[in-house]
Amino acid sequence: MYRDYTQTPLGLNMKIFAYKRINSPLEIGNRSIKILVFFSLFFNVARNWCLVIEREWYCLGGARPVR
Repeated sequence: MYRDYTQTPLGLNMKIFAYKRINSPLEIGNRSIKILVFFSLFFNVARNWCLVIEREWYCLGGARPVR
């Protein structure tokens, strides 16, 4: 029932990623924390952004649409 996915490119990338993760878990953790902080800041800023798509207002988050 077990397949060897390491011969496919995706499997090879996963293998390399797992190897790097075993070698440097702290680096991976710091990178993921940086990405999380960046996305939280980005969404806090973008919560009040409004986009105009096809003459319709789409407000991200809890902002009210302005017409």
